[in-house]
Amino acid sequence: MAALAAITTTAGVAAALGTGPASAATVEITRSGGSSSCSVDMPGLPRFETSTGVSVTMSVPDTAVVNQPTASIPWRASGSTNLDLSAKSPLTAYLVAKGAASVSLTGHVDLQYYGVSGTDRHPITFTTTTPLPAASTQVEGSGELPPFLFTRVGPQVTAMYHGGSGVSVTPLKADGSPTSIGTIPVLCLGSPWFEPWHNVNVLPGPTSADYAVTARAGVAGTEVDLGAGSLALTEALDKSVTGSLDLPDSGTAALRLLGVIPATASVRVTPGPVTGSFADGFTAPATVTVADLSILGIPLLRDQNTCQSTTTLALTAGDGLAINHSGSLTGNYDLPAFTGCGYYTGLVSSLFSGNGNTITATTTD
Repeated sequence: MAALAAITTTAGVAAALGTGPASAATVEITRSGGSSSCSVDMPGLPRFETSTGVSVTMSVPDTAVVNQPTASIPWRASGSTNLDLSAKSPLTAYLVAKGAASVSLTGHVDLQYYGVSGTDRHPITFTTTTPLPAASTQVEGSGELPPFLFTRVGPQVTAMYHGGSGVSVTPLKADGSPTSIGTIPVLCLGSPWFEPWHNVNVLPGPTSADYAVTARAGVAGTEVDLGAGSLALTEALDKSVTGSLDLPDSGTAALRLLGVIPATASVRVTPGPVTGSFADGFTAPATVTVADLSILGIPLLRDQNTCQSTTTLALTAGDGLAINHSGSLTGNYDLPAFTGCGYYTGLVSSLFSGNGNTITATTTD
């Protein structure tokens, strides 16, 4: 069995880290072994010597995120044996006499991860079929090895233990089925190989926090208590933040129509996804709904969930708000004209549409 040894390392291109992580640079590493010394015993033929060799090239990441699998590891491999399967070879004549029309060449490598969490043994095989007589005994293949997964932050040294490799030869009949010979019995001698393989810088994963909040909105010149809600934020390695602000309750706005006529309205603010950063602020699309509206105590709208205006909240972190510290989000927004309010669409727009509205969500311990 040929021992794999490092012969080249070249810079690769950026590759996606799949389901877990962001993209990371990769390097292309080739592990190749010299010829293994092999002997072949075939009934009716004298014992003869041959050799096999296998080379595997893998595209592996330079960085990973702790507890997140990297992308799968692409590999391509080639192998060969120096069995003489030419037209004048006694071995070829022997195989043809036994009903062989072609041979199946199968390369195999038994690889094991070291220093990486998860299943460590990863055998790979690759096969090609060539008619007899054969001018070449080369076999090539490609595929993907499982991702790396690291459970510790910092520089990590991975290694690949090579339990064995080689190329097997199976004579096939014209219909593609094996002959009575089966796989040609080849005994090869080689040494297992073990050495540091590749350095991977394992980075901390994204950090998250969930907060309970109380919220208030300034709308149409009046303060509206929006009650209790929740704020969930996740900060990535590049300091970008994604999250959600959930404000399920409605608040009551006390208004004056034409400055003198008392009116009350039920107002709900429904933010969409929050994006941005603690340093530069956040934005979130939002829908403002006026579900109920009464003038002089006379209900004009009741449970009207289609009476809405859409806007964007511009939010700033305050009072030390961070992933590991409570604080507040404050912001402002404009309200365009409302739609979906039936006969009272114009009235609702005249009461609520305008600039300079505010919102504050304060975390609670």
